[in-house]
Amino acid sequence: MSDYHRAIVALSMQDPDTNLVKNSLPLIEALGVKTVYVTHLSVNTDLPDDESLAQGLEPVREEILEQARDLAKQVPEWSKEIEVEVVATPNASIKSLLEFAKDKDIGLICLSSGAEKPSPLSRQAVRLAHRAFCSIFVAPDAPFFPFQKIFVPVDFSKSSGEAMRWAVKIAEYDPAAKIVAQHTYDVPTGFERSGSSFDEFAGCLLDTAKKRWERFKSDYDVPDSVSIRYDLIPHSDRHHESSKYIVSAAEEEDADLVLCGSRGKSGLASIVVGSVAESLLEKLPLPMFCVRERKERMGLIEALFGFEKS
Repeated sequence: MSDYHRAIVALSMQDPDTNLVKNSLPLIEALGVKTVYVTHLSVNTDLPDDESLAQGLEPVREEILEQARDLAKQVPEWSKEIEVEVVATPNASIKSLLEFAKDKDIGLICLSSGAEKPSPLSRQAVRLAHRAFCSIFVAPDAPFFPFQKIFVPVDFSKSSGEAMRWAVKIAEYDPAAKIVAQHTYDVPTGFERSGSSFDEFAGCLLDTAKKRWERFKSDYDVPDSVSIRYDLIPHSDRHHESSKYIVSAAEEEDADLVLCGSRGKSGLASIVVGSVAESLLEKLPLPMFCVRERKERMGLIEALFGFEKS
């Protein structure tokens, strides 16, 4: 499993910060995080590279750090087992944040996507998710804690399995939590050549998905004590947008958290999954936890041709 011993909570120094901290707490505790670095991530991307100009902003940075310290102190829910440290990164930029994360071997970065979408905060979340080597938790400016209904899109890939593994861990941390796992499928164009009717072909897909789900549960150690509902959803619209469907389904389920993997069943699918994740960050009005193993970084050639075995 990924190592989540260290996490970053990246504050925008705007109103959503309080809800970000409180929404992050259940996840941080469930993942067993031991050290949390609270820092400032500037929404302004036009920051000076000139060192003398950057030094002129030092008093402002100190003021921001003091505000961050005050916020950290005002949250009484921090567990005594979690060490909280307020730190500053150069220019409070995404680049400096990721350099700090790499140096500290960070497993999770938490940030806000704001009250409305799209917004500067949600676009910043997309930029960070696109470049980050670790898992990302993004929360809108609203209280969703505790996470008692976890929505997990499933495609039976290894990455999807990692998402399910961590969903189970979160559900085990809170016995009241329930997991809703959904897998969607399309009857492919040209199914007639198989000699089967539409209903026969769809029934075959349904039977196959049920068998794969049972293997999936077995492979990823889903205990009987965890409440999971598995839905297999046929899609009649071949041109549906996955991100819109996930947003709609998660809202219909009244979910508190959407948990997804960062790669699909194949290298090529991972490009699509990446774009879906980015679209979700722009649109999803719910907290989202995107699981990514830090060794998962890959090049374009691997992304195009590195097919993962089912």
